[in-house]
Amino acid sequence: MAGKRSGGIAGSAVLVGTAGLYLVYAGVRDVPIVDGLRQLLRRETPTPRAVHSPYIAQVVAGGVATINAIAPSDGGIEKLVGNAAAAYPVFRAMGNWKILGWGLRPDLSSDHPKGLALDIMTTSNADAQAIIAKFKTLPGAKYWIWNRRIGNISRSWRDIAYTGASPHTDHVHLSFS
Repeated sequence: MAGKRSGGIAGSAVLVGTAGLYLVYAGVRDVPIVDGLRQLLRRETPTPRAVHSPYIAQVVAGGVATINAIAPSDGGIEKLVGNAAAAYPVFRAMGNWKILGWGLRPDLSSDHPKGLALDIMTTSNADAQAIIAKFKTLPGAKYWIWNRRIGNISRSWRDIAYTGASPHTDHVHLSFS
């Protein structure tokens, strides 16, 4: 029995080790252990952590916005990925709203734990409509939720009633692919 247990642990260690090496070579960033492995294996420096200082949105070649810094009131922005990460500076430049990104949610289907969603805190319908209009023009825009309504690209942005746990009356939820 002891032999089987140690075999399982050794097998798990090999699996974890292999998965860690795969993540390093697959380009996963902002995970301290992965950054450490990358530094050792590729002789790269770890990805710098975001700093919470006044934000600066920068447009680089090709018109893609990048995050240089994060507004002090915002949260979970440093863990955004893909289209959601590219959208953050677009919305940050539009207004002085608090913006929330990555975060754990009880609903496992949420895009927040995947780093693919933004919550823009506002109670203004005019602001929400401007946010939604801009969102629809961005790459990877998937669906929005605001004031008990949800619009989805698969329905050509036609909105319908939203009956989820949060009525989304204090923020606009934006999900990206």
